[in-house]
Amino acid sequence: MTSMRRTVLEWALVVLIAAALTWAAAVALTGGFTLAAGPVRVPSHDVLRPLALAVILFVALSVRFRPRAMACLAIVDVIRRAAVWITLAIAVVVGVTAVKYASFAATGADPYGYVSQAYWWLDGRLAEPEPLVDAFSWRHTERSLAPLGYRPSPDGRHIVPIYSPGLPMMMAIAAAIAGACGPFLVVPVLSGVLVLASYALGRRAAGALVGLAAAILVAASPAVLFQAIWPMSDVPAAAVWTLAVVIALGPGVRAAMLAGGVAAIGLLVRPNLVFVPAAMAVALLVTSGWRRAVAFAAGVAPAAAIIAALNTIWYGAPWKSGYGSLQSLYGFEHLGANLRGYLGALWHSQTPFIFLCVLPLAGVASRRVDRQTRWVLGALIASMWFSYVFYLHFEEWWYLRFLLPAFPAMIVLAVAAAAALIRRLPAHWSALAGAVLVIAVMSAQLQFIRGLGVLIPMRAAEHRYIDVARYVDGALPKNAAILAMQHSGSLRFYSGRLTIRWDWLNESTLPGAPRAIRSEGFHPYAVLEDWELPEVRKRLGLAKDAPLPWPVIARMVSPVGVSVYDADPHLGRSRITPVTIQATHERYCIRPRAPLWK
Repeated sequence: MTSMRRTVLEWALVVLIAAALTWAAAVALTGGFTLAAGPVRVPSHDVLRPLALAVILFVALSVRFRPRAMACLAIVDVIRRAAVWITLAIAVVVGVTAVKYASFAATGADPYGYVSQAYWWLDGRLAEPEPLVDAFSWRHTERSLAPLGYRPSPDGRHIVPIYSPGLPMMMAIAAAIAGACGPFLVVPVLSGVLVLASYALGRRAAGALVGLAAAILVAASPAVLFQAIWPMSDVPAAAVWTLAVVIALGPGVRAAMLAGGVAAIGLLVRPNLVFVPAAMAVALLVTSGWRRAVAFAAGVAPAAAIIAALNTIWYGAPWKSGYGSLQSLYGFEHLGANLRGYLGALWHSQTPFIFLCVLPLAGVASRRVDRQTRWVLGALIASMWFSYVFYLHFEEWWYLRFLLPAFPAMIVLAVAAAAALIRRLPAHWSALAGAVLVIAVMSAQLQFIRGLGVLIPMRAAEHRYIDVARYVDGALPKNAAILAMQHSGSLRFYSGRLTIRWDWLNESTLPGAPRAIRSEGFHPYAVLEDWELPEVRKRLGLAKDAPLPWPVIARMVSPVGVSVYDADPHLGRSRITPVTIQATHERYCIRPRAPLWK
């Protein structure tokens, strides 16, 4: 073989290997595609085939042209030097994707609770007076007047938030800067910050390549992608706690105090994670002395004081929360179900790869992860799991969101362990093995979330709250009082109408509620989703599948069935042709409507 022919063949193999890996990454990211050239169509939906092709071609290169295979390591150096820029690009893509699919809607309990509370902070309010608490005589009047996301104050004459103040404070700042859409941009922006923080954590733990791989796998995590589209606290908590850990691993007392300050924000976002800063302080005490541990604790302390003060104002005592008593939320009986649920959801959504994180914590495959890093990351992971394994059990996989702040640390340790094991291979083989492993895990994670088919329809489904509220705002009188549960918050936010929670009215009070509402000068209505009807029928004393005693005046059929009823007792069973509420998808960012009943 001539020298020229040899060189051409060598470079041809190198180019084909790079093309196969790029092909595999493209299939992983897109879910597959079909290449068409005239009548020829080449479908590609399996990431394993291009990966296998890359391995086969690399074997041929290694056997026939070993020096050229070793020269391929220069590509690894290029990737290492560009890792931070690659991560920045990934972070931007994740943030933009989150904005694209985000609902931009104050809906249900959590999104409405967080977004509406943001405007309380913007307006300087800590509580909302409830002037109608004496107007109705049914049991739990004060609770029935508090929409989802809120509860009565200890004196029963105000409503106060259930949710912690950290995320609403961030949303209030965003609203002041970017207007009504600002609160909905906080989580997408922080999803990008989470990717960058994961890279920084991986780089500090075991180098730039580990950081890049960790950032890729965090960006492709189903739990991260799913929660990034909701205005909820899970992604913000993960981003803030990961930043706190990155800073805590830096040298000096100042870094420890700054890390404590960032952890304080994390505690404001999720006050129930009180064990996390305590565990991190212990880890710093063991690995770097009491000065850094005290500095970290000093940084966290203001958040503890703020939370204690707010809990006293809102719930009556520093140790109380909006979610209820500790006895109602935590119990040893939840341990088994939560362990099975979390471990099973991790296995299916994150792949078994994530369980490699235990190896560095056990001192195995941890050559490049120093003692302090193992202690701090271990403290974060253990305290995060401890905070939720005794918590109420939920079946859905996406309740992994509770553990999301531990994901970057777990993924970094898993990548570091895999890197340590891969390095036992010949140098040129370790580079290929690392690329194949990252692409394969990323593909499996994206395939999981893609298979659920939830990202695209989620926005349309959430927009139903806005569509129904806009109908109410335009068609119902200002004195409307609406019996609702699922829509109790969104109707207030978008229409300013009074809502009364039917789920706090029992069999003896719900049937007479419309007449009592009418006697106070309000026109009674009801807004109910189809899944709410069986319980409403039961409380009204109706047979299964019996029509409600109120005529339907408006109806949405898709994406979710929602009906608007005129509950005026003077109408009886009048025949009314319902208006069709059309589903729309455009963004609708407004400040909450002023309450029309005050």
